[in-house]
Amino acid sequence: MIAFFTRWKYYIFAALIALSFVGGYTVSNWHHDSLDLVAEKAAKKTSDNFQVNQTQIADNVQKSLDDWRKSNVIVQEKITREKLQPVFNTVCSTAEYVRLFNEQTNKFSSDHSVKSPAKARD
Repeated sequence: MIAFFTRWKYYIFAALIALSFVGGYTVSNWHHDSLDLVAEKAAKKTSDNFQVNQTQIADNVQKSLDDWRKSNVIVQEKITREKLQPVFNTVCSTAEYVRLFNEQTNKFSSDHSVKSPAKARD
């Protein structure tokens, strides 16, 4: 009977060693999983910050482009309005006719003046 208890001590000791090994392996896996989780969270946070920064940059570029387009339209309107009043200074007619034509054109334009869009907003 004494030999029976001696063998059980070895079995219990072997079982404790096996449980310690399995427990240590499980805890090691938990530790590696927690490190992976921390790395994933850091990568996601970096990705989110990058996307926010890129969105801000895109918004700034879009705003600048819209401002440029608005100023470009106003310049084109001014150029179009400047071309609407022809004034003839060619030599194909007499000097008296050119003078009379210019006077009538100036008189007509002053009588029918239209405010420019920039002045109408004020």
